[in-house]
Amino acid sequence: MQERAECTACGNVRRVSFRDRKGLPRCKMCPDNDDRDSAAVVHELITAIAPGADGDAVAEALRRSAPHRPHYRQRVVWALEENPRLLTGEGHLVPHRAILRFIDLLHEAGVAGIVRPACPRCHRVVRIDKPLDGQRVCRNYIAKSRIEECGRCGARREPATRDADGRPLCPSCLVKDPANLETCIVCGETRMVSNHTADRPICPNCRPLPILLCSICGRTAPCTLSKLTGLPRCGGCDRRQAHCTVCGQMRGIHSGTADAPVCGPCTTPDAELWRPCPTCGVRPSPSSSRRSRTRPTTPRPGSRAARCCTTRRP
Repeated sequence: MQERAECTACGNVRRVSFRDRKGLPRCKMCPDNDDRDSAAVVHELITAIAPGADGDAVAEALRRSAPHRPHYRQRVVWALEENPRLLTGEGHLVPHRAILRFIDLLHEAGVAGIVRPACPRCHRVVRIDKPLDGQRVCRNYIAKSRIEECGRCGARREPATRDADGRPLCPSCLVKDPANLETCIVCGETRMVSNHTADRPICPNCRPLPILLCSICGRTAPCTLSKLTGLPRCGGCDRRQAHCTVCGQMRGIHSGTADAPVCGPCTTPDAELWRPCPTCGVRPSPSSSRRSRTRPTTPRPGSRAARCCTTRRP
């Protein structure tokens, strides 16, 4: 039900349609109109902070902060008029999120004197659009402020949901909840559902792959898309090891053809991605995961070779 209150302008008790610049209620017959040019007003405020600021850049930033809500942009100007320090470091006190967007756009446009606000709790200059105790904080701090002990596993995490008794459940317990598991028609295991067919559900390990033309061997078969090239690759080519026709080393095949295979480092010779192993100096090569047909692994920059990781184990 829509709020009803006494209109500040006419005094009648009616449905609240607007809030004036002081936050007081108004009916639809008494909007708080401001005939001034919003862009000109805010440009005057910014000029006091950064003389010589480009008026066109300020107007464009104001428009993009709330492109389809002119009345909301008017509220942004009113808030900045009341407290211009929101533009110079006190952005965590903004009453409207559009002001944070406006500050980011001004900063991108190179307007001097505009300071992107930091999270008042963790002091990082990141996105702070979450309200908490009258301030704007980052998503990370909001998650930490909501940490509770899971009612099942006891882990202290942000709850994903609550059970029938109101106890918090962490994301892991939510996924493992029997109510969210079904029996896969392919493997017969009770797991999470990846997709539903006309018959019954299928788990992520058994979900069907699209039938495509493999970019390496040319066969029409179930394929995944290579993370390096974006082209389809069948299961046989995904697991195949061969001598690369470019570097001559025995590695996994990522491009080329069946007669002229090319390994991953020669497909995308990115020095950061294919950094040599710091122990033996051999560049790592992605390999297919044995547990899933759809998730090939890619080495992280600077990761150790498998044989070096084995010898380092206690």
